[in-house]
Amino acid sequence: MRLGLVVLALIVVLGLVAGGIELSRTHAKDGILTRLQERATSSADFVSTYVSLQAGRSGAATVSRCGVSRIGCRGAVRASGRAG
Repeated sequence: MRLGLVVLALIVVLGLVAGGIELSRTHAKDGILTRLQERATSSADFVSTYVSLQAGRSGAATVSRCGVSRIGCRGAVRASGRAG
């Protein structure tokens, strides 16, 4: 009788430990996934901003060189017969 009680108590304790480990693992996994999602969003925002700034700089340089838009600049060079 006493041995059965000890075995039962051991099974309960091991079950609680296994449950705690699983809960901890799930919580850690959720935290990792959340941080990865935040990093991905931050990186995407950075790249989007960088590309927008580069496109703006490229367009501004084209306009400042010939006074017209990028497409118009090529046409202006062809129409005038000279480059730069």
